[in-house]
Amino acid sequence: MPRPRTREVDLESGRAAQKRRTRTAIVDAATELTLGDAAISLTGVAQRAGVSRATMYRHFPDLPTLQLAVAERVWRDPVDVLAPLHGVTDPVVRVRHAADYLLGTMLRFHRSVRAVIGLSLAAPDALDRRPDLRMPLLREALAPTPLGPAAQQRLVEQLAVVVGPEALFVLTDVVGLDADTAVRRLLDLAESIVRNTAP
Repeated sequence: MPRPRTREVDLESGRAAQKRRTRTAIVDAATELTLGDAAISLTGVAQRAGVSRATMYRHFPDLPTLQLAVAERVWRDPVDVLAPLHGVTDPVVRVRHAADYLLGTMLRFHRSVRAVIGLSLAAPDALDRRPDLRMPLLREALAPTPLGPAAQQRLVEQLAVVVGPEALFVLTDVVGLDADTAVRRLLDLAESIVRNTAP
């Protein structure tokens, strides 16, 4: 005699719930590791989450996919980031605020950011899965300003270089600046770029 249909639905529901719990545990572990001093790797995250490597790879086949899940959890929505500046249209103020958030969050999760950059350099095909965090925020910062679309696009392109992790890590790792000084230098540079572009 076949099983009742309701029992099959319950089994599937249970499996789905278990998958969600496992995925949540993995993202929790990855988030914790990004805030600590441990190196970020899929094996390390699997150990921290208490799951096998096979289970880990079923949920997250590579590091960029996992880091995207972490980014979606910890990075705030651009509209939310800029909410305190509602009604402010000065591009200098808006860009500095957005850049400060970007750089500060990159420093907080620098291990995760470094891991994704390293993998994307080693495997350029992974670039399409690299979290795109700065461009949406920069566009949102400039959207209500009096600058025209062409000027806004030009600024986004220039600022993407200045307020990205690459520039930040050059100042800390190569130049030797402490993190706070590096952030201030990049904020000042971003402001200078905006002032030179804004009418």
